[in-house]
Amino acid sequence: TRNRTLFPYTTLFRSGKIITIGSDAHNADRVGDRVMESQKILKEIGFNGIYTFDQMKLKFHEFKF
Repeated sequence: TRNRTLFPYTTLFRSGKIITIGSDAHNADRVGDRVMESQKILKEIGFNGIYTFDQMKLKFHEFKF
């Protein structure tokens, strides 16, 4: 069976200010799998959004939920 547990060490992120997320997909149909769930967990532990990189510059994306 496949392990469907998200990264369990959310307490490590509480002091962070910048975070990115990824889905580590090995198949095209799994790209973005569980990203929304990850964002909800990050909001629960105090993050307001995530960052991406655009031409090597940080870009902030506020959570919309």
